[in-house]
Amino acid sequence: MKLFLTLFSFFLLSVSTAQVVDNFSDDDFTNNPSWVGDDTSFLINGNFELQSNGPGASSTLYLATPNNLIDSTEWNFLVKLGFNPSSTNYVRVYLVSDQQNLKGNLNGYFIQLGEAGTAPDSIDIFKQTGTTLEKVFTGTSGCMTSSSSNSVRLKITRNVLGEWNIFSDCSGGNNLSFEGQFFDNTYAVTNYFGFHCRYSTASRFDLYFFDDIVIRNILPDTVKPTVSNVAVVSVTEIDVLFSEAVAANSAQNISNYSINNGIGNPLSATV
Repeated sequence: MKLFLTLFSFFLLSVSTAQVVDNFSDDDFTNNPSWVGDDTSFLINGNFELQSNGPGASSTLYLATPNNLIDSTEWNFLVKLGFNPSSTNYVRVYLVSDQQNLKGNLNGYFIQLGEAGTAPDSIDIFKQTGTTLEKVFTGTSGCMTSSSSNSVRLKITRNVLGEWNIFSDCSGGNNLSFEGQFFDNTYAVTNYFGFHCRYSTASRFDLYFFDDIVIRNILPDTVKPTVSNVAVVSVTEIDVLFSEAVAANSAQNISNYSINNGIGNPLSATV
């Protein structure tokens, strides 16, 4: 039995000269890059992290920096919270926004850490249209559950077709695990990236921390996947192992597979 694979790869490298890199080691968030918004409510602490320092009362704070990368793009950053986030004490990380003011009407996408109705303490992603929010992704529950110290490092990628992939390390390290993916191409341009901190408990005013921010183009992978192994599972099933991860929508397209001797395309293909 012989398995023939036809693999199609499409790559688009976004033409842009700008990327965002900031670990706050220069003890400054006003230049290179410039963060704007509620700037008097943030500081760089002794660990060279961006830290909230808002009013000692229920408040919403934000900082944003210009960014126009969205196609073939990776967002990578560290978030630390000195409390267990909830529906009234949470943080949003705006990956995409057409407006600088992250507290107003805007079009874009954001990650929310804090309960939002389902999957407590999960990594949730919302699409925002004006003031209307729509959840488009729910990650694994229980990522941020400590009452006093939570760290999560996140990596999100998006291609030109609107395929988003989410990776996380809920210890704040670099051992990133795949959370899942979703498809949404409603908004394909962006102007800003930033942080939105909401707290109803006054003692949370200085317990939001951010670091290691990198937004960059993903270089195209010019090496095509190859078939490493083919195993016959049953008279109607074949297990195919590839040399690297493949896109789910392509890997599960039955027209990409054909078996000779008159068998033809499979009835289904599942990653």
